[in-house]
Amino acid sequence: MDGLSGIATATQLFTSILQTYRFLITARGLSHDAPKTFWKLRIQKIRLSVWGRYWGLEQGRLDESLKKEGILEDVEGILSQMQDLFKDTEKLEKRYGLRQEGQENDSPDTTLTGSSRSSVLNDDRLKWTSKLRWAFTDKDNFETLVTDLKDFNDGLYSLLRLGEFESIDVLTQSEVLRAPSEVTAVEHMQDACLELLEASKSATKYRPSGLQGHTYSNLLLGAATKRLLIMQSRQVIPPLGIYTTSFNGRSNQLRPYSQVTEYLRASPSNKPTLASYNHSPVLIEWKEYERDSVYQYLIARRVDNLVQLLSKSNPKPADFHFLECLGYFEDVNFHRYGYLFEIPPNMAPIQPVSLHDLLMRGKNAVLPDLGDRFAIAQALATSVIRLHDCGWVHAALRSSNVIFFHFQQTGNLVLHDPRIVGHTYSRFSDPEESTIEYSQNNLAHNLYRHPEAIRSSSGTTNARFAQIHDLYSLGIILLEIGLWDQVGAMWKEKYTIKQFREKLLKAYVPRLGHKMGAIYRDVVHDLLSSTVSPQHHYAGMDGVHELSSPMFGGTGSGFAAMEGTEMPGNEWVKVIFRLLHCKA
Repeated sequence: MDGLSGIATATQLFTSILQTYRFLITARGLSHDAPKTFWKLRIQKIRLSVWGRYWGLEQGRLDESLKKEGILEDVEGILSQMQDLFKDTEKLEKRYGLRQEGQENDSPDTTLTGSSRSSVLNDDRLKWTSKLRWAFTDKDNFETLVTDLKDFNDGLYSLLRLGEFESIDVLTQSEVLRAPSEVTAVEHMQDACLELLEASKSATKYRPSGLQGHTYSNLLLGAATKRLLIMQSRQVIPPLGIYTTSFNGRSNQLRPYSQVTEYLRASPSNKPTLASYNHSPVLIEWKEYERDSVYQYLIARRVDNLVQLLSKSNPKPADFHFLECLGYFEDVNFHRYGYLFEIPPNMAPIQPVSLHDLLMRGKNAVLPDLGDRFAIAQALATSVIRLHDCGWVHAALRSSNVIFFHFQQTGNLVLHDPRIVGHTYSRFSDPEESTIEYSQNNLAHNLYRHPEAIRSSSGTTNARFAQIHDLYSLGIILLEIGLWDQVGAMWKEKYTIKQFREKLLKAYVPRLGHKMGAIYRDVVHDLLSSTVSPQHHYAGMDGVHELSSPMFGGTGSGFAAMEGTEMPGNEWVKVIFRLLHCKA
């Protein structure tokens, strides 16, 4: 609070409003009697929270950042209107269908730290937010409140530039999609998004229709995928030694696969292969299997689940940079499955080029513009967020599994649209699911793997592969993009993998500062410095998420993610969030 004027700062207003949101969301009867309305309110809370974090709320820099951008007074005006609305208890009861039931003890706000938190919580005039306990009494009237809150959020979002909106939108969608853990909750969220999307088609006093609808339409696409993955997770692959019946539900297997033609039958399995399917060009990605494996039927089920996730019939946001899958077939002669991927629109049906191959061309090759390198890095990071939002791990992220297609009209590589391939070990991220396949233990692959996820000579690892290990691999790729050099060129035989990691952090990551900027450098540092001990893992869906890492801001004490609360386990998304700030 300003000591001279006694007027609350934007930080204080913002924090108290977020506290009030928390109590509104937990109003008695809301989630049970009006689940769709509950999700509409929850989405607006997340939108507001992410907006504040973008401008430095968590670091106590909100007022400073907004003043620098010249929008502080506008923001304070909107927040003051929200505060006035929340403080008018008579209006909340009569107009919005809420009944005050009593008071609840003050609970510390976890959005801020240090002096910023203290200044808010010690202000008696703002403590009203943590003393109100409400009961939901009238659905129609409460819907009016949600609409008014959405309009206030639209006002804040109308102050953003397009690039700022897109950056915030990625994190907003991620947080919303990680919240539901049951199919019914996802369905209620979808219903809420449909109504919000419809409402966004009408212009408001703050913003013409358009961008707000983009948020809700992408949430609908993501929710459909989330629902599919929750359904798949109910059939967890059992631990080793447990007998199950054979998998017979290969709904995505192509029959007859003789329609797949024009490819070399003995083509190597470690590289995508161009082919034709139903007279259209496709790209085959191979997944080998052991012919005598007792888990062959379980592997087949994983293959089928992955195809469902990447299927063209399962629409996905435009920033999900994975290829559309048409199905798969089994090549019994070479003991492998072939995923059939569609060539992206307007791309030439010629062999794509991997990021690894581009880096191999050396310093004499034409270096991509800084803007192109940022675009590649941001596209890959956003895609990893999307994959993890679905509850999956890729498990083989490396530059050889990032490919670029040629534009059909000019033949030029399209650098701003990288595609992630290499799904040999991709799976649903569930701690109860067995590890039934192991990746190749060779140096070229290990350079991209977190030291704790590498198998020893005895076949053991210090930690089960989890989403945070994908992030380490992403960090290595971002380092390669920033320095425009292969990570293999930085390796020396005298290193162990752990020593090499330290070498990267101390000698190579700092070089990113003058090449890519401080934000990019610090993002790569955070991704590579993450640590997961054997008992600390991130499941990727609801459940216990225990993290021990500076990038998560955690202490390793562990916490449970419960229905009705934001997912604390996706703190790592904030690291990627910073990457989206980078501009040429």
